[in-house]
Amino acid sequence: MKITTAVSTLFATAFLLVAGCKDNPADASGGNRKDLLVGSWRTTSVTSNGFDVSETYADNTTFKADGSYTSTYPGSSPESGTWLLTSGDTKLIMDENGASGTWDIIELTSTNLHLKSNLVVLGQTLAVDLTAVRQ
Repeated sequence: MKITTAVSTLFATAFLLVAGCKDNPADASGGNRKDLLVGSWRTTSVTSNGFDVSETYADNTTFKADGSYTSTYPGSSPESGTWLLTSGDTKLIMDENGASGTWDIIELTSTNLHLKSNLVVLGQTLAVDLTAVRQ
């Protein structure tokens, strides 16, 4: 239960946000990464250390322009926190009540988000790969 809660917090803390190509902070339509990230996203796939955990971590996350976000998981209370783009808008940091996670932005377009991270949960490192689509 503690692992599920901790991982949920970190996923929420690092879910959907920003970025397309690392060398191009804008998509083909000319939007910047912050503008691209702001809005509602639905998780479509999550793997942890190569295992599909999509059903457990299927969520909807809304990123607001003020740097806040809210994630909703089936059967759980909504989780809220703050987000920030760093490293030339190639990384997304999500923080929820002091639990933060840093995600590499693999892809961020007006319709798709792909993030990867090595999250430490209860002393274990989890290689997490997350994809989402705009709602």
